[in-house]
Amino acid sequence: MPTARAAPEVGDPLFFATDGKRIDHIAIYAGNNEIIHSSSSGGGVGYDNLSTKRGRWFADHHVATGRVVEDGGGLVSTLTGA
Repeated sequence: MPTARAAPEVGDPLFFATDGKRIDHIAIYAGNNEIIHSSSSGGGVGYDNLSTKRGRWFADHHVATGRVVEDGGGLVSTLTGA
């Protein structure tokens, strides 16, 4: 993950933008520098480590991280502040 962002926590939704602006992919942070997501290039649902060559694409295109809190809030305000 880019160092300017806070480290994600397990369960945080991560948002990616191929063009750096429009979100076009979402994953869930699984811990240990891994995400779980579905992609046609990865053969469906699976894990990717953000340290691998493939995972670097996701790390480089990460634009926002959400955090859903117990009361169900937090996600929208996090995204609008990103």
